[in-house]
Amino acid sequence: MSRHLFSSLHAYLLRMIAISAAALQLLVPSLRSGATAEAPRVFRYLAIGNSITRHPVCDIWWNEIGMAASTADYDYFHIVTRYLNEAYGDVEAKAVNFVEWETAKQDRASTYGVIEPELSEDLDLITVQLSENASTHKGLGKDVSALLQYLKTKCPRARIILVDDFWDKDKSKEKRKAAQAENVAFANLKAIRGNPAFMANVGDTVYDADGAPHVISREDVARHPNNAGMLFISQIIIQQIERLP
Repeated sequence: MSRHLFSSLHAYLLRMIAISAAALQLLVPSLRSGATAEAPRVFRYLAIGNSITRHPVCDIWWNEIGMAASTADYDYFHIVTRYLNEAYGDVEAKAVNFVEWETAKQDRASTYGVIEPELSEDLDLITVQLSENASTHKGLGKDVSALLQYLKTKCPRARIILVDDFWDKDKSKEKRKAAQAENVAFANLKAIRGNPAFMANVGDTVYDADGAPHVISREDVARHPNNAGMLFISQIIIQQIERLP
């Protein structure tokens, strides 16, 4: 090492030591007075949805992520979670499948017990992506409103974003009305609804958690958002997050 480089490095280290010592002097009085440094608060995010949000591993799907995303890196939940990590630092995020609510024959409120263990007063953000598996749009708006009210009661500090229906415009209208009635943000998917460019195809390759490839062979799987669709959904959700008070 040259003498000049050594001298510059030595001077730099001395400056860092001086800065650290000054910072310590500022910290010591507060510690002596009994104050403690407050740990950064964890930001908690819960994504409630159907197979677009998270589908369990089965004979037609090979990774516990949003169906038709090629890997976890490309499903909307994981993209939103990465954004939150950059924005808030320490983030706890979980995606849960609540298809029971969608497919309930009569009283959808009777299914709340399925989701209740995931709810708490500590949640900061909830996204709700439900409706695609409902048999009809009739009565959907009322049930969505009731679900949003339930979530507000159980999670009073959480900001809620209702995600639009990916396939059906009539269900979309019902959900939009519910979002307005309950004063929650609405992630509008009109721009990609029904657009094949944002859906997977039979023959597409996706990967399981170990990286092994699998080929989509069923039309019902292929109707789900592909990587481009998942990216669009995540971007619309992130736009709504950035607009929240």
